[in-house]
Amino acid sequence: MIIIIGDSWGVGEWDRCCNLGGPRFGQYLMLHDQVCNLSLGAGSNTDSLDRLSQFLKKFKADQYDTIYWIVTCPSRDIDIDQCLPDSESLKQKLIDYLFQSLDTAQKLADHHGVRINLIGGLCDLNVIDISKYEHLDVSVASWGQLLDQQYSIGLFYPGSWTDIGLTIKTQYPHHLDDWNDIADMVIAKNQSWNKIFHTDGSHPDRTGHKILHNYLYPEWAWKLG
Repeated sequence: MIIIIGDSWGVGEWDRCCNLGGPRFGQYLMLHDQVCNLSLGAGSNTDSLDRLSQFLKKFKADQYDTIYWIVTCPSRDIDIDQCLPDSESLKQKLIDYLFQSLDTAQKLADHHGVRINLIGGLCDLNVIDISKYEHLDVSVASWGQLLDQQYSIGLFYPGSWTDIGLTIKTQYPHHLDDWNDIADMVIAKNQSWNKIFHTDGSHPDRTGHKILHNYLYPEWAWKLG
């Protein structure tokens, strides 16, 4: 069985009216294997791992099962506005939350005797080192970069950084350098999205899902187009 956890990128192709199109990664895989897709629209990494934990309590996974985690932006696990007064570095706070999720995944995989294969979604994994996690593997460091080698990678995604920036400028200026760095990255990432995400501008379309499928399972490859 193939088990997929993640946010809306794992759910499938979306149009600009927030309707699902298709086909998508999990559906392609269903033609060759049993698939359980636990992905959740707008879900956080905590949501994904909680769903996997509940699933593994009911289903005994073994070496023949494959788990994919499409990693989302760590900002979804926290209220950034609430973090502003207490943290010395907004960027480091977000990175810390990402590693907390990786710690949770490692413990979950160890407890159930499984491996978890990571796919960089909203959070690209090219720029972090997960070598200490013996039960986690990076299958695709960046789904976006898989679609376009010029894709602008980064740990974070274009969220409500404009509104956050206004708060920082007026109340927490010590976060301004962090905010500028993250803002530059998310602007570049958003430009990449406009180039490669053709249905709604913020999610892989059916071709993007097919490319991911073909990369992971070349023996089951589908023709593009």
